[in-house]
Amino acid sequence: MSMALNSYKERWQTALAAAHGSRLQAGAQTAGSLAEGFLAGYQLAMSRTLPLDRPDWTALAVSEGFNDLPAVTRDGEGALTGSKTWIPAVVDMDALIVRVGRGLEAMFFWIDLPHPACASELRPKEGFLDDLGLGMMHFDQLPASRYRALEPFPVRSFPLMEATSSFAILLLASERLGLKLSASALEVAYAMGQASPLDVEVEEAKTFVANTANWLQSHDEAMRQSFKGWDQDQRLVSMYAQLGA
Repeated sequence: MSMALNSYKERWQTALAAAHGSRLQAGAQTAGSLAEGFLAGYQLAMSRTLPLDRPDWTALAVSEGFNDLPAVTRDGEGALTGSKTWIPAVVDMDALIVRVGRGLEAMFFWIDLPHPACASELRPKEGFLDDLGLGMMHFDQLPASRYRALEPFPVRSFPLMEATSSFAILLLASERLGLKLSASALEVAYAMGQASPLDVEVEEAKTFVANTANWLQSHDEAMRQSFKGWDQDQRLVSMYAQLGA
């Protein structure tokens, strides 16, 4: 993990304490790049989906198959072996929610980190969100005693939750950095960033994502001046915009 990103986690946790546990406020007060906005939004999305009351960072580990690495499997004694290959800020994560299997047979497990049977590895940088600390986690016979089963995680709906969370933070961070938003826009951002999944209609979330993407892209020069790495990383906005289509 780069020193800069590790420093961001520390700044985020300090802001979280000052904001009395509000991950929305912590992200809004600290995000100075799209990578930081994503990380803060990701942690907000996790807490909107699960009852997380600690200042730790948690990631959903679903993706497999990069570089033909073996998928994570569970042996007869419950030990986990294999690799998850797309985890943001992998070195700084305090816990993972790991999916084993696919479809209706999939199981989800909570794993606290670090552990000797869990080895993190950064992925090669590709010129997009390079400050994200994207990496992999390799499991080597992680015993069943070191993880616990969870109810099925809403994997399919999580990208939209992630997009609404990250966009709410980017809007509020833009206001902090000097861009003026209307009172109604701020109200929607606060509402969207604080609502639980059950309180937000899918179409309402999609509309928020589409409108926010348009606003960010229409203020390209201001974004470039406000957020580090905007030119390199603004593809994130376009990717999220597709969820609002």
